[in-house]
Amino acid sequence: MDSMNTVKMFSSLKAQLGYNELLMHAMGLLILSGISLHVFHIAGSKNTVADALSQGLLDVAQSLHPRLDL
Repeated sequence: MDSMNTVKMFSSLKAQLGYNELLMHAMGLLILSGISLHVFHIAGSKNTVADALSQGLLDVAQSLHPRLDL
């Protein structure tokens, strides 16, 4: 993940206004399914596809990983 906001959200289980309900829903699904989720920060310079996707640069992401199914 190259979004530090997402990393912090899942680490603290607190989100910005409007996202808490979504976070709690995601956590409920993870608990029900028995999935253990670990979210780590990887700088965009080392995770170029995620960086391009987070910026909405779908054509760049596709060029970096041609088999990427968007």
